[in-house]
Amino acid sequence: MMNCSRAIIVAITGFCSVLFAVTAFAQADGAPDAVSGASPAAPEIDSSKELPVRLVPNIPPAGEGYYAPDDYHFIAQARDPDAQTAGDKRIGGALTYIFTDDGKLSRRINDRGQDACSYFLPDQKRVIWTSTRDNMDMPLGDWADPKNYPQGA
Repeated sequence: MMNCSRAIIVAITGFCSVLFAVTAFAQADGAPDAVSGASPAAPEIDSSKELPVRLVPNIPPAGEGYYAPDDYHFIAQARDPDAQTAGDKRIGGALTYIFTDDGKLSRRINDRGQDACSYFLPDQKRVIWTSTRDNMDMPLGDWADPKNYPQGA
């Protein structure tokens, strides 16, 4: 009985080894996989070059911008003299704007408080953002510190 079990284990191990070798050989020809379409020999990525970067004209200093679904408009928080400031030496406040990447459109979305984290909704007709606009009497806090995040937001 012990020899029969050992023979079955050896046969299964041999079958799996042959199956593995055949599968590896079939992919070695460089042809795309029939299921995923992936090729085992992908071209190397040239990491010596950066992706193209260009300056968007006619916008104030801004951060954390995101493109709309049309890949032409983007939303960002830009420095604005009307934004709420902390009154210390930190950089001035920012409000939410929508821009076009050719600089032809600049539209302020909010006119008071201090803004962060703005996004287009998928329909591109609506936007969402975080702001202190409704609670400007509360301490401003610090957007970069989770323990001191602006409470009005």
